[in-house]
Amino acid sequence: MGFVPGDHVCRAKGPTGTVKHHGIVMEAEAKDGWFEVMEFGVFDKETGKKKLMAGHGLDILGMERGDVRQSRVNSKKDGWKLVSYNRRDSSVKSNAETLKAAKFLLEKGTDILPKYHITFSNGECVSRWCKTGKFESGQADTLYDSVNKAQAVSKVLPMAAVTKSATKSRSSSKSSKSGTATAASVAALGTVVMAVGTMVGNRKEQVQKDWLKTNANLDQAFAAY
Repeated sequence: MGFVPGDHVCRAKGPTGTVKHHGIVMEAEAKDGWFEVMEFGVFDKETGKKKLMAGHGLDILGMERGDVRQSRVNSKKDGWKLVSYNRRDSSVKSNAETLKAAKFLLEKGTDILPKYHITFSNGECVSRWCKTGKFESGQADTLYDSVNKAQAVSKVLPMAAVTKSATKSRSSSKSSKSGTATAASVAALGTVVMAVGTMVGNRKEQVQKDWLKTNANLDQAFAAY
């Protein structure tokens, strides 16, 4: 059985496939794999394709005005997959309710949605709002987790480098100089990682506030739709 209207689907994009592009199925999948999907992104005006490098960056400088559109895509050619939800979760809407929310965004979304960002305001945020009523991104959570792990490692690296340098210094003065330089380089790298982590952490708090604000705006507009 293929996709049906109201399904939340996604596909991998980019050279590594780690970033996912999300959408809501608007028309059922045919036997040959073709179906219609509602998607949010920044699209090339000439080719109609989604720009791979749109909305990159950790802050507002990486955001661009996006569009909500309905596109004809192919699950077999593009590798679209169904996004699964725990049906016991009371926030998960029926496909009929999800479809209604997607139709609302097709009509009003481009004007009321925040600017597109590959991590903080993307197709996943829009699709999750349609399916659960929550404007949020799991990809953003993954980014934060990765930065937190990098911060933890950065705290250990400088001390390990200094210890190694001290050990070498007892064997020769030449290795002492080399070890000291290495320790300084690693310490500098740790400082950079910590600085980036702090920036992302501060951004996370603002993003969560922005999500709540967008949620409220969408809910209000949808209620009056």
